Amino acid sequence: MNRFFTYAAQYCPLTKEEKQFINAHARTRTYNRHDYYLLAGEAKNNWCFVLDGAAAGVKTNDEGEESLQWLSVKHQYFTGTKHPFSERSHGLQVQFLHPTALMELPYTYLREAQHQYPAFAELLQVLKEQKLRYFQSLTKILKLPARERLHKALDELHNWITPLQVDEVCSLLNISHPMYYNGLHKYLKQW
Repeated sequence: MNRFFTYAAQYCPLTKEEKQFINAHARTRTYNRHDYYLLAGEAKNNWCFVLDGAAAGVKTNDEGEESLQWLSVKHQYFTGTKHPFSERSHGLQVQFLHPTALMELPYTYLREAQHQYPAFAELLQVLKEQKLRYFQSLTKILKLPARERLHKALDELHNWITPLQVDEVCSLLNISHPMYYNGLHKYLKQW
């Protein structure tokens, strides 16, 4: 939990009481690359903070092709349902793209901490705003011509893009491998 507390201290340091509450109710779990947190249609009532690694929401189409729908990397969170106040599945598989360490906090305790502890509630708001900014940037990038997407993503979503493998970046940005390498060359050329 210390990694979570250290990260939180950058934005809104948690009190001793808040830390004790989290220590009592959260748990740290580790997963291997390609492990699944849940499959499409399943739900887990946990809020998950990525301490290290990366998790992705993966959609499989009727032909069995997979595409990344969202991504959570180090110091970001994801949920095991549509959101912490829902018990409905988001309909995606959640898979780990790298060896990953998580802090899991069951929703009941997340809600309790959010209402009872102001610093924790503020931290949740900060994390939510960060996630929203990433998704807004990704949405904007996906509207660009394919040849411009990687360059823009490396500028705006560097923490998201750099831990990914080429196939994962291509899936997330909906670009081909040649477009990936052209974009990477263009990006590196500016340095």
